[in-house]
Amino acid sequence: MKTLKLMMFLLIGLSIQFAKAQAVKEPASANWHFSPRVGYDLPKYRNNQPYIDYKGGMDLGLSVDHYWKWFGLGIDLDYIKNKPKSVYPTDNLFNSLSAPLNSFSIVENSITRTFAGIGPDFRYENKTGKFAAELNTRVGLAYIKGGRTELRETVTPLNQLLNFHAGYDVKNLLSAKAQLKANYFFNDYLGVNVGAYYLQHFNAPEMVDPALNVSASYQPFRTSGTSNTYNGLRVDRVKPCNCDIASVGVFAGVVVRILNRKHNQPK
Repeated sequence: MKTLKLMMFLLIGLSIQFAKAQAVKEPASANWHFSPRVGYDLPKYRNNQPYIDYKGGMDLGLSVDHYWKWFGLGIDLDYIKNKPKSVYPTDNLFNSLSAPLNSFSIVENSITRTFAGIGPDFRYENKTGKFAAELNTRVGLAYIKGGRTELRETVTPLNQLLNFHAGYDVKNLLSAKAQLKANYFFNDYLGVNVGAYYLQHFNAPEMVDPALNVSASYQPFRTSGTSNTYNGLRVDRVKPCNCDIASVGVFAGVVVRILNRKHNQPK
């Protein structure tokens, strides 16, 4: 996460400096940008669940922007997929009666996040118009679904729950996104881009499992040498956490530029 944030800030700095070095001027005319992209997303689910990691995954997106010289307005659509991974130790695990546990069942359901947002754009463009650096800001709504994670031992008749999170099913969640793109155009109409983004979902409510009546749970343990042994009663979260979800990502795509009619008219 820290590495990708540093990459994002570095890309912002380098892009702006490069554009300035190319004798930045105001773009000649208003135009539209249509930019599909594919990328990789690294999430941070701040749900205070100690034995679940959330892995990176695919990001598919589309940006539609309209510029009036250096300022514009744009829309972003993103479809992001992540997957939880239980990191609860199952090697050399013993219950409170010192019975070894060596058989387990596990559920790790993927999480999908769909985001749609709108907001202002800012850009630098060099003299030839071949290079442009953009800063896009968006506010919008997200739909987040999935992420159920459940680890049980299957040695005893109790099949005790060891690690659990009920996941998410939330619609119309307030979200915000900041994104930087560096575009290179082969001609007046077609180019490629690379970029990075930061996406924040605010106060994402967890689901509550109706059978367990908890949103999250884990069995505490103590470690002695290479052995892990139950230590106390299971810790349950009955009141769901409305915790933020954030992610950073990098992407590459193509960009189609449609110039206004005045630009296309012969001089």
